[in-house]
Amino acid sequence: MKADVAPLRQDHVLRRGPMGEPAGGEEEAPQQCRQSEDVLHGEDGGSLATERGGLPATIHVDGEWRDEYGLFTYAAAGTYEVCWGDVPGYSAPACTSVVVAPGATATVVGTYEASATPTTGPAPVPAEHGFLRATTAPAVVSSIRVNGAARGDWGLNWVKVPVGQHEVCFSGVPGFVTPPCRVVEVLPGLTTETRGVFGRLGLLRVDVIPSVAVDVLIDGVPRNQFGLFSFFAPGTYEVCGTAAPDGRTAACITAVVAPGEETSIVLEYG
Repeated sequence: MKADVAPLRQDHVLRRGPMGEPAGGEEEAPQQCRQSEDVLHGEDGGSLATERGGLPATIHVDGEWRDEYGLFTYAAAGTYEVCWGDVPGYSAPACTSVVVAPGATATVVGTYEASATPTTGPAPVPAEHGFLRATTAPAVVSSIRVNGAARGDWGLNWVKVPVGQHEVCFSGVPGFVTPPCRVVEVLPGLTTETRGVFGRLGLLRVDVIPSVAVDVLIDGVPRNQFGLFSFFAPGTYEVCGTAAPDGRTAACITAVVAPGEETSIVLEYG
């Protein structure tokens, strides 16, 4: 069902605090709340997104909780079931089937109806739960996984999760060092925050002049032929080249790689 990879999106939009209170002087939600537009788009896959919503509703995709208020994340092309969590004072909308097409964005809207006696919806809130807030620093498009399941990209917005310990991991982002996974503990009614800090890498470019079939060595390790263009951790490296087929050689050069910058080196073969 889930074939190629693409972005699954729900906008991380905060319109209320974790307990549902209006934030920053905003008005109360209307009697009918258009909670979210879930968008799925992609190239070989797609993405799922939700429009800015005013209710602290947990978005579920294929039975897994994903994020609060909305969602914006990559997803493989295929068909998904999107459900909305219960919110006090409102009846949750029915689950919706969404098709993510390669290179496209799919949108689905969940509308909450005000009710004095709402019934339990298809995605009830865990009996004992706290709130999980996850961020990336700097803000990068990293897929956040909790307990091995993909939840959302960029961050998680005070999403309701069962009480207990949870493993939070961040996917790699080109040009940055991936932060390690960590175990966090969620307590009843409290917010647990965790931040994935992505250290910047630097770019090292090595050109071989003239173009000859030689291996580029970084600190003595072969990395590529004819040249190199790759990310490295900030630091100092010895850049060398093997002998050319006709016996010509190039002098080794010391390269200093700085975070977020490109360092260019030329190996000259006579």
